[in-house]
Amino acid sequence: MQQYLKALKIDIPCFYWTDSKITYFWIRGSPGKFKPFVKNRVEEIHKLSTPSNWHHCPGAANPADLVSRGVKISKLINNELWLFGPEWLSRPPEFWPKPQNKEEIDVSELEYNKKSKEVLQNQCIIDELKNPIDICKYSNLKKLVRVTAWVKRFITNLKNSVKNRNPLTTEEVIDAENFLIRIEQKHFFKEEYEALKNNNSIKKDSSLLSYMPYLDENELLRLGGRLEFCDLTVDEKHPIILPRNSWLTTLIIRREHGKVMHGGIASTLTKIRSNYWIPKGRQLVKRVIKSCIICRKYLAKPADQLTAPLPSDRTHQTPVFSVCGLDFAGPLYVKNCGELKKSYIVLFTCGVTRALHLELVSSMTTDSFLLAFRRFLARRGNCKIIYSDNAKTFMKGKKEIENLSTILSNSTVKDYVSKEKIVWKNIIERSPWWGGFYERLVKSVKECLHKILGRALLNFEEMSTVLTEIEAVLNLRPLSYVYGESDNQNPSRLCIL
Repeated sequence: MQQYLKALKIDIPCFYWTDSKITYFWIRGSPGKFKPFVKNRVEEIHKLSTPSNWHHCPGAANPADLVSRGVKISKLINNELWLFGPEWLSRPPEFWPKPQNKEEIDVSELEYNKKSKEVLQNQCIIDELKNPIDICKYSNLKKLVRVTAWVKRFITNLKNSVKNRNPLTTEEVIDAENFLIRIEQKHFFKEEYEALKNNNSIKKDSSLLSYMPYLDENELLRLGGRLEFCDLTVDEKHPIILPRNSWLTTLIIRREHGKVMHGGIASTLTKIRSNYWIPKGRQLVKRVIKSCIICRKYLAKPADQLTAPLPSDRTHQTPVFSVCGLDFAGPLYVKNCGELKKSYIVLFTCGVTRALHLELVSSMTTDSFLLAFRRFLARRGNCKIIYSDNAKTFMKGKKEIENLSTILSNSTVKDYVSKEKIVWKNIIERSPWWGGFYERLVKSVKECLHKILGRALLNFEEMSTVLTEIEAVLNLRPLSYVYGESDNQNPSRLCIL
């Protein structure tokens, strides 16, 4: 009524009617005379209304009885009592029903608060039995729960003449786990637990206020909410609240983490929330998973290899391509008489200046490689040292080049080989990072081909031309970070020098 008056912004006297004599004398009386339940509600009514404005009406003249006791709509539509109220309601107050006499009712029904005398009494306060088991000494929840169940069984056997020596039952294991959770809840949520146990409201500054907690039949704190009538289990609708700083909570997270096959944070948290609710649970789950031994083994990253000093071959000032790396790339598909043929790139990289030389070969055979290598020697001069991986083509070519170098060392064809033999060095097997200085340029060449060609098909000569242009572009790349100055070193400049 106060809300309507406030909304309508009018100030009119309000009169209230009740057909209950008990309620009438409660409101008309002094709240302090009644028991706490009645006292609190009468005080609230006195705050919102004036006691003298409350009147009693007979039950037959109360329109509210029609709907509270049940009536058909057809009878309600034409009912004058429902539409206009009792006939005396529209008349002056002197025609209203007279006030009731208190003698006409049973005084015992008014629930007066009986006065009591103060009596001094000595009380012996006994603290609640604490958990005799130190849960911090256990790293496995299953073992902790079973030990607790056996201890509870032992205590029960002490009280009974008939001893139970059978294996633990499912009910005993569940009861032991609930016992452990209940103790932790009483320890970490002491004020909230006591308030709910005494049917009182928890404090407004409580961390559990937003969770609307309540105590279930096992005296466990559970999460409240609005899912009471949804088609879910009790544990899913109202999960058990676990204290975040309890070791028992950590053990429960470890157990649920194992049930999801050591899944990630999301999987573990979803599994936990099907039965439990942990305040700020994601952070705690993340911390527990991070300390999981099995996950740490599986997710462990290899140690960073300390970078070794560069070989002396790559740090001494030498002519271009005196020390070079060698690798194959491909295959590339080229047109040949209306058919697609495979072709490959032979990549030569200077180990000192990082200059690049590309040769296109029609096949990955020793003969094709030797011809490409001869073209390389003819254009770039002889190499003293060559680094490559353990590819079969290179291994076979190594022997033939050594023989070729021996034969040509005393011939007149001095343009192909120098007086010194070529030293061929193979990197360690299955260790491609040892040849990183030429493997990185393989990636650069492939990126250029993908961006320029797309899905275009070229013949052998066109592909050779494109590779030569890529070689020229990559030899103009800066060898260090480009600053504001224009004087930047690149492989082409070093080749000229």
